[in-house]
Amino acid sequence: MLKTKDILYENGLFWILKKEQGHFEIYENARTGGYSTRREIVAYPRYPEKAWQRVITRCDTLARQERMAESVASIIVNAEE
Repeated sequence: MLKTKDILYENGLFWILKKEQGHFEIYENARTGGYSTRREIVAYPRYPEKAWQRVITRCDTLARQERMAESVASIIVNAEE
């Protein structure tokens, strides 16, 4: 069962779950009260520090991309009005 202590990082849109040494999963927060969705897995079992650096970078990149997509969609909607 998932516990709050298992969530190692959260940036508002995505969060990171530690599965085991050097193995992390990135989840997208539920938007409408449902369940979070797993987006990616990052695993370097022999290099846990590399895995941690990679998963943080990837989590923040996904959030940036999502925010950019939302901004573009908003611009398009406003242009059509």
